[in-house]
Amino acid sequence: MRTCSTSLLIALALLACTMLSSCSPFAPQQREPQPKSLPTTYTLYPPTAPHQEIPWWQQLGGDELDQLMTTAFSGNFTLRQAWSRVEQARATTIITGSDLWPSLDYNGNASHQHQYKDDQHTRTESFALGLVGSYEIDLWGRIRSQTTAQRREQQATEEDWRTARITLSSEIAGNWLNSVALQQQYTIIERQIKTATNIVELTQLRYLEGQATRSDLVERQQELHQFEQSRLELEQNLSQYRYDLCLLSGLAPGADIQVNQQQLPALTPLPPVGVPADLLAYRPDVRAAGLRLNKGDWLVAAARADRLPAMRLSADAGYSSTRFADLFDNWLANLAASVTGPIFDAGSRRAKVTRARAEADELLAAYEETVITAVNEVESALLDERKISEQLAAVDQQIERRHQSLDNAYIRYLNGDDDYLSYLIVKLSVDTLQRERVQKQRDKLLARVALHRALGGTTTNSQNRLQ
Repeated sequence: MRTCSTSLLIALALLACTMLSSCSPFAPQQREPQPKSLPTTYTLYPPTAPHQEIPWWQQLGGDELDQLMTTAFSGNFTLRQAWSRVEQARATTIITGSDLWPSLDYNGNASHQHQYKDDQHTRTESFALGLVGSYEIDLWGRIRSQTTAQRREQQATEEDWRTARITLSSEIAGNWLNSVALQQQYTIIERQIKTATNIVELTQLRYLEGQATRSDLVERQQELHQFEQSRLELEQNLSQYRYDLCLLSGLAPGADIQVNQQQLPALTPLPPVGVPADLLAYRPDVRAAGLRLNKGDWLVAAARADRLPAMRLSADAGYSSTRFADLFDNWLANLAASVTGPIFDAGSRRAKVTRARAEADELLAAYEETVITAVNEVESALLDERKISEQLAAVDQQIERRHQSLDNAYIRYLNGDDDYLSYLIVKLSVDTLQRERVQKQRDKLLARVALHRALGGTTTNSQNRLQ
């Protein structure tokens, strides 16, 4: 009867301890979801924008850019490193969470001993087989807080992986746009070199006939040389951008990566964004900073719980015998409980709490900085696109006026009022403005890429799904 009462008391004590360990008296309070200084609206953003359900880069490059993205996502070194960190964090979460469960180990040994003494031979054998278990009752939620903190770190690492994807996609798109722009400029400068060559030839004829000076001929020759030098620079830059695309794709320089598109794409309507607070859900780096802030709060809870006593249970059971045949006839079981707690640690645990709170304050400042930086990047990208659009419109006006001058020069040439050389000079200036327009168009597209990056990619959920 006494044995039954003792077992019942032990069972009730274990149940009470388990119920106590299921709560965390030092759990952190919920923080505000966004900094107080966050603006309510974007000052430069239009009130409405259409929602897009396709990956953002397909709005720029179609199949060619999409193929580059697919290659890069599977081979990029930085992205692979980020994924390895995700797997490491997942494993660490399992390791940390295992402390919430009892541990159970087995052991077994056998020995065979011979002894010779005074012409006497003695043989001794022993066999043992047992189980050893231990469990720390998480009375104050210390282990649970540490596990929750590590789970937040794992989630933040997954968001880092998503951030790496967004960064990679923006870099791929930027290199691709630069390559297309260079190819488009290369076509124009080839046309300019042909025109400049004709101008040099005509000027040389005029010089031989005494209708042009030596300085006029040298000036036209230098102009042709500048165009040829610009063509060499375009070739060099085009090769460099292709090398960069190879590196971003995890390939060696010179790999078979082709950029065949010859014209820059047209811009689509602005992507949807809503209000600045939406970045808390859109941008993975903001989510990662928020998760790490929450991790810091849980580490404060763990440090506070570590100042209180800890209760541990241990149990072992086993069989032992001097004969293997009788091993299971002799057994022993033991159940023990222990309580440990600090009496004097020279302020070590209190200092750990202070340090954990300071680290949480640091993470809070980092989170607020990340949010404000994200809003600033959106505003800057919108401002850049708007201002570049104004510059592009000004260049278009210049091209239109220069085309009118070109038409007039051609009419004067046909009427015999002017020579063909004047017409070629005006045509050369038109092509120079066309090159400038390509640069402005590229800059506007790069600003759109920066906007998509600032908005967190604005892709569908399937694009950011973990492997």
